Amino acid sequence: MTQFLIIPADRVSELDAINAAHNDRQCTFKETTGGVRLTSADKMNDVYWADYHAFLNSLEPFEGDPEWPTPIDEEF
Repeated sequence: MTQFLIIPADRVSELDAINAAHNDRQCTFKETTGGVRLTSADKMNDVYWADYHAFLNSLEPFEGDPEWPTPIDEEF
């Protein structure tokens, strides 16, 4: 089962445009340690995200387990 979808750098502006049309939701992504932008694939089956479905369905699935950066402790 695909857990994440890859958002290529050249498609971020397309996502930004869809997000700009909504004041009640924002489809976000998180970068892996390798700089790959990922968003949850769960949105593809959720009616709440219907306005994003065409965009999400055009993305490639991420294979494997992503490696997330370790959060930086701000209080050091």
